[in-house]
Amino acid sequence: FLYWMPGRRTNPNMTVTLRGDSSLTAYFDPDPNYHPVLSPKINEVMSSNSTAITDNYGEFDDWIEIYNPNNDTLNIAGYYLTSNLVMPNRFKIRPCGDSTKIAPHGHLLIWMDDDMEQGALHASFKFNSTGDFVALVGPDGQSIVDSVTFGALATDVSYGRKYDGANRYVLFPISTPNAMNWRFTNESVLINELQTNNTSTVTDNYGQHDAWVELFNPN
Repeated sequence: FLYWMPGRRTNPNMTVTLRGDSSLTAYFDPDPNYHPVLSPKINEVMSSNSTAITDNYGEFDDWIEIYNPNNDTLNIAGYYLTSNLVMPNRFKIRPCGDSTKIAPHGHLLIWMDDDMEQGALHASFKFNSTGDFVALVGPDGQSIVDSVTFGALATDVSYGRKYDGANRYVLFPISTPNAMNWRFTNESVLINELQTNNTSTVTDNYGQHDAWVELFNPN
């Protein structure tokens, strides 16, 4: 705690008598050693970008999306990206003001274009359109924070977590760069199995061996 405004009163404990509209603001000194609890996630990748989204130079480059699962802002400056674990620090994400900060539950794109001259968010290598591996490495240059392996992707199709931070990866025919991942499938609930003459297989909630039908949700 630093002080209250107005008045710059430094005692963190104060008693006030409110008369009409009043405003008090507490100012704090940020802890330079604070780090959000949860690690950033590789949320989505695209290895063949033709029309999906352009970078800051108007170019349709491949990209990787990093997701911040925390309730606090996360700065990924100092992290690394690599496509080869023999070289874990292949590309270092350089400090660049607020450009490397990810808002709570927000997203950040890094362009996989082998064109670092275009800015801190342009990697030193490209994705292989026939399939690739990419890892996010911690600031120590060794710890694997997250990684994903993906096969050949059709043009403008991305591969990402079904929803932000999910364990399951799916294809996105309509990609979601810098936006929430959510994949709706067109499949309906399916009849998966049925039995018309049940004498001993399973009983219902009344202990009776009735005919039954099993429904399956493929989504």
